[in-house]
Amino acid sequence: MLEAFHYTSKIKTLPYKLYRYMKCDDYMYDVIENSRCHLSSVDEFDDTDELGLHLIQAHLELGTLQDGFSDVSAKLNGNICVTMDVNGKAFDFDDQNKYLHEWDNRQIHDRRQKYKVLCFTVRPDNEYMWHNYADCHRGVCLEFSGMINACANQNGFQGYVYYEDVKNLSKDLLGKDACDPEILLYPFFHKTNEYAKEEEVRLVIRTVRKYLPFSPTVLSSIYYGKQITLENKIRLENCIQKNNPNIHLMSEIKANP
Repeated sequence: MLEAFHYTSKIKTLPYKLYRYMKCDDYMYDVIENSRCHLSSVDEFDDTDELGLHLIQAHLELGTLQDGFSDVSAKLNGNICVTMDVNGKAFDFDDQNKYLHEWDNRQIHDRRQKYKVLCFTVRPDNEYMWHNYADCHRGVCLEFSGMINACANQNGFQGYVYYEDVKNLSKDLLGKDACDPEILLYPFFHKTNEYAKEEEVRLVIRTVRKYLPFSPTVLSSIYYGKQITLENKIRLENCIQKNNPNIHLMSEIKANP
């Protein structure tokens, strides 16, 4: 059963229509051709690593860094090196594996590995999403109608992503049992304020599968970006006609910030 993920009683009803902004690549065409969405594994999903780095910074600033972290060094995404100066002491983050082992120990990481993630957003006119996820309006926005209902028999969680100040996020985790399901899945449903424009909804499903199948009727509409190439527009039209002619194809709605 796909349960509603909640933390400190933050629960909202999810909308009937959900959206995915995508580039015109093989992943996008696969959604149309095979009526399925690619599920991201923990190792493909960098939000947990990024949140971890922010949390360490917050702990340093709050003076609540737990014992054993004084030697922690970490590198985010292999190329971002961060140095923090707390009470006159510099912390150099330059070893990703050590950081992941210290902040998010192997046991917790392995437990999260059992879950896969699928991300949506709540409206088709999000300028931020068109720019960052749909190749600067050269891609598409897929509209899914009743996706949550279609996934109701899945084993996992569904809910909004909550965007908060990093210090509040760190306080949420302090002193909590890392094996508690809500703490275990916390990074999947919480991000820092800088990502608030994404307005995300996520499905976190316990499965070994790489794809989540859905009924062809769930993919109800596709908006193509105002900068889509003629080649991609023709390919998109042909793909829809061949695989799912009931999809409504239309130009993008005027984007809001």
